[in-house]
This record gives sequence, C-alpha cells and structure tokens, in this order.
Amino acid sequence: MPLVPTIVPAEVEELGMLTPALFLVPDQASLDAIVQKAIDYGDAWFEGHAGNNYGILTPAWVPVLQRRGVMYLALEALGDMVKARKIYGVHYAYDSEESPAYEALIDNEWGARAREALDVWITVEQAGSGFALPYFGITQPVPLVEDETNGLEPLSLLYEEILSRSRGLSLPSVGTVR
Repeated sequence: MPLVPTIVPAEVEELGMLTPALFLVPDQASLDAIVQKAIDYGDAWFEGHAGNNYGILTPAWVPVLQRRGVMYLALEALGDMVKARKIYGVHYAYDSEESPAYEALIDNEWGARAREALDVWITVEQAGSGFALPYFGITQPVPLVEDETNGLEPLSLLYEEILSRSRGLSLPSVGTVR
C-alpha cells in the first residue's frame, strides 16, 4: 500500500535533478523505471519501520513529511548506483577525481546498507561490541582477624606507603615526615 498520494518518478527526478545521462540510460522511460524501483525500495523500507504510523493522513503535515522522506530514501538508493559506477571505474566529468566530493562519492558501505534494510528482522553485532557476562561463583569469604579490619590495611597506611615510594624511599618508616 503506497503512500497517498502515490510518489511518481517525476517528483524524485525533480527533487534530485536526475537526468538519463547521469545513469547512462538512453531515454526518459528507462530512467523512470530505475527511479520507480528506488521509490519501491524506499517505500518498503519506510513501511516496514514505521509500523502503524505508515501512511497516516492526519495532521495535514504528516503525509507531506512521509512522502518527502521516502523520496530521500529513493535518492539515496539512486546515489548508490552512481557510487557503484565510480567504484567500478567509469570516469565522466561528474565523476572527476579532482572533485572535492570524490572521496565521499566512492565511500559506499554495502554491508551497512544491508543491515539498514534488514534490521527489522535481524541484528548483526559489530566486532568489539560484546561484553563480559557476570561470573557467579562461590569463593571463600574474607577472613576475619582479631582487630576487626578483615585483614585489610587502613587507608592512611596505604597512602603513606604510596607517598614514600613516590618520593623514592624504599623504607617508609625511615625519613618520612608524618
């Protein structure tokens, strides 16, 4: 069920300033077919992610934003085609390596695009994003000693040793100002 009113290829072509020459197709009908496939992809992605919010008609600004969002998704998919051509090595004036956007033009992440399209059904963990599970084990308790310190040194004594070592003294009880 496409958005109402339906997005037509001419709207996306106007928004993105698309021409048949940009996609190396011979005529407008061929360009319209390519743009329609991109619109179908953008619409399907949005419908899958929007759930019950897809295609709502009130308030009046909602359909305007939803249609524009799908048009931008279609333009992104169409831009991937131009990027792919650059990656595969076809050089034209608008693909010039002297262009300041050259690096951005060829920086295409197919895997990221796939995860975006499929994230409704799957979640792919990135390397290094894991975490350590907690360990629940049984150990011996800290032994109690007669002076109620549980065998731990008081902080003042610990700080005195650290301060002495930082001053270069190996024997903290000798030569330390207290």
